[in-house]
Amino acid sequence: MTLSACAEATLVTHMAKQMPVDLGPEVEALGNLAHPHRGGHYKVGLPYTIKGITYRPKVDYDYDEVGIASWYGPGFDGKLTANGEIYDQDLLTAAHKTLPMPSLARVINLENGRSVVVRINDRGPFAPGRIIDMSDRGARLLGFHQQGITKVRVQILAEESKILAAAAQGKPVPRYTGMVLSKAAPGLDAPPVPKAKPSLEPVLAVAQPVPNPVPSARALLANWPGQDQANSGALYIQLAAFRDPVRADAARQSIGHLGPAGVYRADLSLGTFYRLRLGPLSDRDQADRLLAQVLRAGYPGARIIAD
Repeated sequence: MTLSACAEATLVTHMAKQMPVDLGPEVEALGNLAHPHRGGHYKVGLPYTIKGITYRPKVDYDYDEVGIASWYGPGFDGKLTANGEIYDQDLLTAAHKTLPMPSLARVINLENGRSVVVRINDRGPFAPGRIIDMSDRGARLLGFHQQGITKVRVQILAEESKILAAAAQGKPVPRYTGMVLSKAAPGLDAPPVPKAKPSLEPVLAVAQPVPNPVPSARALLANWPGQDQANSGALYIQLAAFRDPVRADAARQSIGHLGPAGVYRADLSLGTFYRLRLGPLSDRDQADRLLAQVLRAGYPGARIIAD
């Protein structure tokens, strides 16, 4: 399934050609695809003061912080953002007080495990204790639209953000390696991955040599469920995405005891990837229970996604 409507994103080669962007939550060819009519430019900016507090924007490709997220929408829809883009509450964007604009960041709702990738294109929030202001769509996908705020972890995606920055400034675009590694947030210890299990932490796994004979991707696809069904609106637990279908299938077999496991093909601008998922799941409660079980089983990179 090609998942064009998936809440996850599609990315980077487009970024080299077209700026501003769209996007979606999972770092896999990563979100924020270009919308040329959105305007905007690259901006870090000078120090500024709001309500007596001075903020110092800077390029920080190690940024990784835990704090409170809020969201903003209707009153700002159609207005210019801090870097000159047109704000659209239905895109996956966010405001941050100091990160470069545009840049990409992964936002994880620590209350429910959901994760999205957003394009930073505005400044804020300026309410005490808050670290990021999500768009309306971002808040809905993260599952905190009704309550208004939630505890999140925000991680800048360094390689993808460098590509965005270069493209926005008309500079040569760095080669995208397709590997995104999560780092533990300050004060949070990442649970160890059992040695007996394959490492599923990279969202984009790099293909490794496999001894011959190797089953063809076509043969493997025939045995994978749901390839032609997008199950719009369904919830899944996503563990990883692989370039190599053989590795994806081996990982699928290793997690079958946890629930309905499947590998789903996604044809993206960077190539073909194979997403390892559990689901579809009937509701949020089932997804939360299964995510807790998956995390206990030693898969710290797992997260809930909305397809």
